[in-house]
Amino acid sequence: MEDRLPRGLSYLEGSATGPDVGPDQAKYDAAAASLTWPLLELEPGQAITLSLAARVEAEPGQTLTNTALLLRTVLQDEAPVTASAPVYVSMAGLV
Repeated sequence: MEDRLPRGLSYLEGSATGPDVGPDQAKYDAAAASLTWPLLELEPGQAITLSLAARVEAEPGQTLTNTALLLRTVLQDEAPVTASAPVYVSMAGLV
């Protein structure tokens, strides 16, 4: 599972959590602004929640869209599953 943070969001180190995932298990690549959770095994139709905290560095009035990718390892020819969430920035400097 990979979350590529958009410009305007800065990951807060150690804030990533999820089922059986401690904050030190998710790895952040600052150069790519990408957070990667360890490989999770999911059953078909199973849902989980992964979370992180980020500082908002965008200017008020902007909309940021955060997109996460679930890379499938069993069926290599399938495209990744993506989920996106737009956030309207009303104040800068928020966490």
